[in-house]
Amino acid sequence: METQSFSLDLAKQGKKVITKCGFPVRIICFDRKDPVRPIVALVTMPDGREETYYYPPNGRNIDNDNYTLVHSYEERELYVVCPFRCGLLVTSEGISYRNYDDAAKAAELKKEGIWVIVKQTWKE
Repeated sequence: METQSFSLDLAKQGKKVITKCGFPVRIICFDRKDPVRPIVALVTMPDGREETYYYPPNGRNIDNDNYTLVHSYEERELYVVCPFRCGLLVTSEGISYRNYDDAAKAAELKKEGIWVIVKQTWKE
């Protein structure tokens, strides 16, 4: 899993947060009445329990670096069914689907011309 350094601004915007070792994190608040560790977070352990951790604004865990906060990238994908005309893909007329099976069914239902399924991927 690819990660990027913790950003307080991104976390406040709802960007997914995990620990360096990959445990899911739920941030409860960013404004605990503590000048050093204002972030309160619940870290989900492998057995499903949640443990409470307190973090400074940079997300570092001084006691155990594996519990330092980071952001994870998730790969997203979308399938677009597009008409193929005169050797060109007409993406402006494409219809998007979240999974390949739905896109394939839609392409089969198209009666006229050639329809192509284009997979688009990106990281969020």
